[in-house]
Amino acid sequence: MLRVDFPLREMTEVGGASIAMVLLATAIELLAPRTRYTWRERARGLCFFLIFGIVIGIPLHRVWLALWEVLGVKPVIDLYLDRVFGWAGWGAPALEIIAAVLISDFFLYWYHRIEHVALWRFHALHHSVEDLHALSNYGHPLEDAIRLFLMVGPFSLLNLPPQPAALALFIGWKESFIHSPTSASLGPLRYVLVDNVFHRIHHSRHPRHFDRNFGIITPIWDIVFGTAYFPANDEWPETGVDGVLEPKTLTDYALFPVARFWTRKPLVQAAE
Repeated sequence: MLRVDFPLREMTEVGGASIAMVLLATAIELLAPRTRYTWRERARGLCFFLIFGIVIGIPLHRVWLALWEVLGVKPVIDLYLDRVFGWAGWGAPALEIIAAVLISDFFLYWYHRIEHVALWRFHALHHSVEDLHALSNYGHPLEDAIRLFLMVGPFSLLNLPPQPAALALFIGWKESFIHSPTSASLGPLRYVLVDNVFHRIHHSRHPRHFDRNFGIITPIWDIVFGTAYFPANDEWPETGVDGVLEPKTLTDYALFPVARFWTRKPLVQAAE
């Protein structure tokens, strides 16, 4: 019988890497600030981030993985390119990394769009943040539970090659960096990799920016599905959701999805 436990060492290792990447992004925004925030506000964001991503997030992921093992779910699509396509040869590892990134971001892109339509009650917490920075990259634990249900299933059908640890750390850092209010950005590279200027548009409170820039790793799927908006370097809109206050206490944070409920006008209606 499968034993499900949550070893402290794993939580320490994974959580420590996540915190390190968040602090690295924070260091960049402190060295090259575009907007300055108080340490008190940053501490609140860090508290919510720890609860969302580590205290609840890591055990929740382990529960889902254990469930899939109990159910005996096996991959049906092989993405080891050197086994599928003989021509991949020595280039297979690089192609496999590119394929893994594009496939991962494809699922993230569409799940993100679902959040804005069917799960806004939960996802609005993330968008309610007005003082957006690396330490405010948090959501609600219930949102993470739903994400696992909608993403672990499809991912379990893919036989992906192991990815380099450096790639995982880079993606973890970038998920925090894209929220950073720093003058540092990727410039023209944002047409390939999402940066803070590109993602800022997604958090904008201005109707003309609603439902744009859903990609987390790359803007490619935004381009393909017509939701891309490439801003100028000096385009830096205010963030937040009109009429929705970001949580200031643990009680506000925990009860956010059930304490309030809103609907958000679609882009076309909001522009009229």
